[in-house]
Amino acid sequence: MGNREDRNKNRLYFLIKELGVDGFRKELEQRLMKNLWRRGEELVQKVGERCGIIKQKNGLYAVSLVVPAGIFTGTDLERVAELAKRYGSGEVRLSTYQNL
Repeated sequence: MGNREDRNKNRLYFLIKELGVDGFRKELEQRLMKNLWRRGEELVQKVGERCGIIKQKNGLYAVSLVVPAGIFTGTDLERVAELAKRYGSGEVRLSTYQNL
């Protein structure tokens, strides 16, 4: 069972299973000698990703949406496309943080 093609990936799976996500994070932080960023909104606030309705220099507006933990279904994407078409130029872009 497991990934036979990539042994490192398989070993990491069992290490995380043994330590748990929090234990793995704690071990990484100890070895790196620094605290890692937390997930979700806390990371967005620290790094400076903007969300909501943003007025641009050209007078137009952009609507930024945060995609929590990268969980975004095909249905979600279809709905975003419909909204972009109805209320905007129809253009949807991804940020460097993979938000919309």
